[in-house]
Amino acid sequence: IRNGISTGINLSSSNLVLEDLIIHDRVGTDGGGITCHSSNQLIKNTLIYDNEGDNAGGIYLSNSNPVLINVTIMNNNATGESGTIPVGTGGAIGSWFTSNPIMQNCILWNNSPEEVQVYYAGVNPFSFTTAYSIIQNGIDGITISNPDSLIWLQGNSDSNPLLLANGRLSELSPAIDSG
Repeated sequence: IRNGISTGINLSSSNLVLEDLIIHDRVGTDGGGITCHSSNQLIKNTLIYDNEGDNAGGIYLSNSNPVLINVTIMNNNATGESGTIPVGTGGAIGSWFTSNPIMQNCILWNNSPEEVQVYYAGVNPFSFTTAYSIIQNGIDGITISNPDSLIWLQGNSDSNPLLLANGRLSELSPAIDSG
């Protein structure tokens, strides 16, 4: 899914499996690559790059519980509405309300203004879970309104994944055989 002025994939109240996708060069309102409202999806073997959105460059979540496996999100930009960067805006992932994303074997790299921002001002629980993933700046690449909601499991790293321009790993990447 490439080029255009709308979110690449917009999900609402769905439970889909998204697999083997490349989403790039999109400009969306919520998320440039994928927007999820009240959805619980599995996203596997997917590359999301060079997208732009108000609330997330890569994936925007609102009351959603996705599982991301082998997903690379790189070079995306969250611009914020009217050019301001509001709370809950992430370059790779912007997560609002009671979303509970789980990531395994993922790469979040070179996204702006930060890799992940998770925000919820209410009383319902929410979390962000990651294992065996490479996140630029490690824990510092994640801004979360309740630090106790970050579940940082084993195998995470902030090592440069040595991505090529097309999102593939160079043969020298520390991510090869490390998940």
